[in-house]
Amino acid sequence: MYLDLEWVGIPGNSNPYNDKLITIQYQYLNPRTWEPRSRLRILKEWDYKVGGEKQILREFWNSINKNYSEIPKTTVIGQGIVYDKEILRIKLKRYKLFKNNITPWDFLNKWLYVDTRSMLVLLNNGIFKGSGLHNWTDKKMSGFNIHELYKQKKFEEIEEYIRVETNEFLKLLKNLKDKLRRIGRDMKKINNK
Repeated sequence: MYLDLEWVGIPGNSNPYNDKLITIQYQYLNPRTWEPRSRLRILKEWDYKVGGEKQILREFWNSINKNYSEIPKTTVIGQGIVYDKEILRIKLKRYKLFKNNITPWDFLNKWLYVDTRSMLVLLNNGIFKGSGLHNWTDKKMSGFNIHELYKQKKFEEIEEYIRVETNEFLKLLKNLKDKLRRIGRDMKKINNK
């Protein structure tokens, strides 16, 4: 499953306790090909007059909980997923949205996570700066612009940004997967000599 969050807070000072979660977007992928298996769902805080952050978390939590038995088999993949996982854990706990004695921590730890951020840092000679998705794809804008777009209530532009980001991420993912598979085969050949 592809997962990404957009949030706003103090620019340059991300804090999962204080940042406001404004979107949760996710899309189920074929576990072998990583091709989309469902449509992209974008849950938007601004669709609710009151308590939008809590409402999108509840909608996400309820949707995911329907397939609870599938969670140990689900690989969650994204760019910066480590921070996204932490913000989900904190927010789900804050709003007490977990059920059946399952804590957000238990729930989120059942997923296998793949964060492409590490791969891009390695491809960028081990340097974090310059490893953002917009540096490796045709995505024109960095996520740092979301704060300003949200402040100006340019919600359609945020949604378009999310669609472009998802498409570019999936293209990059396919490219990385193909290249890593070839590297893996070559390394196995070398090690089996």
